[in-house]
Amino acid sequence: GMVMRLSTMNSQTMPEHLFAQVVTDVQAVEQLLQEQGYEPGVIISFRYILCTFIDEAALGNGWSNKNEWIKQSLLVHFHNEAWGGEKVFILLERLIREPKRYQ
Repeated sequence: GMVMRLSTMNSQTMPEHLFAQVVTDVQAVEQLLQEQGYEPGVIISFRYILCTFIDEAALGNGWSNKNEWIKQSLLVHFHNEAWGGEKVFILLERLIREPKRYQ
C-alpha cells in the first residue's frame, strides 16, 4: 500500500502533511501491537525495521533534496538514528534465530 505509493511517486515536492500522516500510521501500528500483547522489545524491533523500510522508499524516489524527510526521517523521529542499514540486518538475524518470539 503506502510504501509502494511512496516509492513510485515522482520527484515533485512531498506533500507537507505526508510525513506527519506516516508518523501517525506508525504509532497506530505500534499501539495495535501493544494491545495484542507483544513485548516492548519486539515492538521496538518491528518499528525500527518498518521505519527504515519506509524511509528508504521515500528517499529513494528523488525527493531527498526537495523535502524535509531527509532532515528528519522516521528513523530519526522514533529512534534518534540517521542510518539503519546494518542494524536492520542484525534485527532480521534475530527474527530468524527466534521466530516464535517475533511471530
